[in-house]
Amino acid sequence: MPESATHMGLVQQLVAWVQIHRASEQDGLLFVDDPSRAAADKPPTVLGYTPDLYWKALAGRSVLIGEAKSAYDVESRHSRKQFASFVSHLGSVEEGTLLVAVPW
Repeated sequence: MPESATHMGLVQQLVAWVQIHRASEQDGLLFVDDPSRAAADKPPTVLGYTPDLYWKALAGRSVLIGEAKSAYDVESRHSRKQFASFVSHLGSVEEGTLLVAVPW
């Protein structure tokens, strides 16, 4: 199913945040669920869910997961299950961060 322009804009905001806040960590890999990217550049599945963004440091065990949600979907049952899976995964790394982008 194609993503909405709003959703893709939120994903781009997540990418921009990572580029600003992780720019000094040039040893990281950024994967984004974007139709224009090759399959090899898309995020891995995390406990059954594919995040919109996945950043991993090459050195160390630092991981950042980003997810874009509509204001109506952010508290849905599906989203809660997704977030629980992502937090569980992030709990297994030295430094884990979950970013959630929601429109005003």
